[in-house]
Amino acid sequence: MTEASTSRNPISWSPPIRFIPQQSRPALSPSKPPPPPAPHYVMTKAFLHRNDPPPKPIPSSKPKVQPSRPRKRKGGDSADAEQSSSSLSSQAPAPTKPIQSLPRRMPFIEVEIGGTSAPNTLPMLPLPPATLAIPSIDNSDTVEPPKKKQKTRSADARVRRRRTQHAKRDAQPRIRGLKDVWIKHLAKTKVLILENFDIEDAPCGTGGWQGSSRRVYRSPHTLQGALEEGFKELEWDGLVTLAILDCKRRLIMLFQKRDMSEAGLARQARMTKKLEEAARQAHLGPKTPGKGDFYATREGIVHSGGTDIPGRVRNGEGNRKIMQQLLDDPDFVFEARQSDITFRMYNPDMHSTYWDIRETLTLQPDTEHLKWNFDQLPFALTTFNFGPQTVCETHIDNTDNAYGWAPIRSYGPYNYKKGGHIVFPSLKLLVQFPPGAKGWFPTALFPHANTLIGENEKRYLVTSYNSGALLAWVYWGGNTKRGWLAYLKKYSKTQDKAALDV
Repeated sequence: MTEASTSRNPISWSPPIRFIPQQSRPALSPSKPPPPPAPHYVMTKAFLHRNDPPPKPIPSSKPKVQPSRPRKRKGGDSADAEQSSSSLSSQAPAPTKPIQSLPRRMPFIEVEIGGTSAPNTLPMLPLPPATLAIPSIDNSDTVEPPKKKQKTRSADARVRRRRTQHAKRDAQPRIRGLKDVWIKHLAKTKVLILENFDIEDAPCGTGGWQGSSRRVYRSPHTLQGALEEGFKELEWDGLVTLAILDCKRRLIMLFQKRDMSEAGLARQARMTKKLEEAARQAHLGPKTPGKGDFYATREGIVHSGGTDIPGRVRNGEGNRKIMQQLLDDPDFVFEARQSDITFRMYNPDMHSTYWDIRETLTLQPDTEHLKWNFDQLPFALTTFNFGPQTVCETHIDNTDNAYGWAPIRSYGPYNYKKGGHIVFPSLKLLVQFPPGAKGWFPTALFPHANTLIGENEKRYLVTSYNSGALLAWVYWGGNTKRGWLAYLKKYSKTQDKAALDV
């Protein structure tokens, strides 16, 4: 457009539409000057939405003029003139009537939208109001990315508070690296305090490494008989973790909740089926003497029987293969990992001590070749009670570590409200023990038993523990009891050790 047309006809547009003016069409008869242009109109999008369709343009009132022949160029070639006249005569024949010259029109506008171009064929409209202005056209193709939404102050405060809580959690060794769901389990634990019991009164063997079997305990075999003798029944459905403390507020027992999710129930059913199948395949000898009328085998590292160094439990090749399949099973490995988390969270000092003992045995040249049952647990021994009805008589595991916990896991379909209770004669306590639950307590300090279950019911138990002699061997620096006494005598520490034993 010319400056005059721009000043008289303001046009408003915005990117990404660009208006590209092009040259006007050449007049058919440029011999005479064209008549003055007729009034024209420009249509805008805003005008279409506000007004009616524009009126048609008014035709020119001047008479029609016949165009004249083109003149020859001065100084030009006559051959060129003849060629041009012959080309005009060949293209268009001589009209019988004079040709009307076309009115002068504005250069039409080409609109480019989305990569396609098309001429503007809209009719002309009257001028829009003078309030419209021409904005500056930005031909740059770069588009700035949207700015990130600023967080509110409350969101920032919540993030800082969460970081502070995680820092406090990581400062505690027993819950460092644990998920939030485990911390919630720890916070929801119920506590039961035994006001009339002190753990220091529980008898143990000489040196405090193993339990004592001097006393003979007797407890009833049925639930009704125990209630008649004055035992108190602790109703526990396994839906919440229960912690039992002594009179000095020391944790002596822990009953861990069972996994009631769909995956947990399916895993427990698979483990029960695998134990039942292993019981049929294993070559089982005589039943466990003094513990109950059921079959049991164990696997792991033990130090007993007068041996100089720890070694593997002696088992037949067939039984060892069957038990190794159970130890390598993904379900049992998962349960071992969960047990280690519970052990570290509720009893961090003992957990650290047990792992130190395991690492010490692993680094010793005499015991580094011994394979542990689970990579995730610091316990050296695992006993599989194949049942099929694992109902223990009143006994005490005097060869186990005296102060150490032992996790006991129950499997099998049985009615835990009518049978299968854990009986503690020294505490006069009965604890309901449903399938899938797990109990932690020192088996070398507390005599324990089970109540009878139904005739058609099945019950299996899996227990992990450490022998007291194994821990004593590590404490004695890899010496036997005879070698340890010789060491004390050599350095005149026999009296001090005797005082500690007392």
